[in-house]
Amino acid sequence: MPTKRIRLGDLLVQHKLITAEQLEQALAEQKNSGRRLGATLIQMGAVSERKLLGLLAEQLKLPFIDLSNYNLDSQIVRKLSEIQARRHRALVLQEAPDHFLVGLTDPTDIYAVDELQALLGKTIHVAVIRESEWLNAIDRLYRKTDEIGSIAEELDDALAASDIDLAQLESGDDLESAPVVRLLKTLFEDAVQAEASDIHIEPEERKLRIRQRVDGVLQ
Repeated sequence: MPTKRIRLGDLLVQHKLITAEQLEQALAEQKNSGRRLGATLIQMGAVSERKLLGLLAEQLKLPFIDLSNYNLDSQIVRKLSEIQARRHRALVLQEAPDHFLVGLTDPTDIYAVDELQALLGKTIHVAVIRESEWLNAIDRLYRKTDEIGSIAEELDDALAASDIDLAQLESGDDLESAPVVRLLKTLFEDAVQAEASDIHIEPEERKLRIRQRVDGVLQ
């Protein structure tokens, strides 16, 4: 189902969700970052994701689906590969005999709609979904997030229990089974699966944040 073209910035100004000055600032920031206008405005704090997507759904006469309360079928979701889902920021929600219901974080992306119809081989009906909830669903249904978390906890326990002798680790017979090796291997496998260009490991006071850059955007 095709969507119509909407100038997002003008629409937000018209409905007084942002000011003309905020739009001008966001457009300038967008040129530097390469991020989409909506994501830039949300990051700036100019408008909330819910208000922005709610307005788009209303204007396009599309359903706005809350994924946090939605029962996702992993077999239906996997009608798209993770790479395809990430490229188009999409999630297959339902399958009917003659169409798919597909959630998009950017329902104005007409190119994505055309590509998804070609990939799925059926007409698609578009629903609007929040990007934050889409990312959570992608992590849960496609990626190795749970496995990474489990290995990281195992490594944390090992570090707390005793010192690690790196020389012994390098020469040991159980190198492949060592938590630190398994963690790094899983991180690299996950990055390859997501087609990430780089991995960012960011130590914080009480935790380690691991993010990947996919299509130029840190996630």
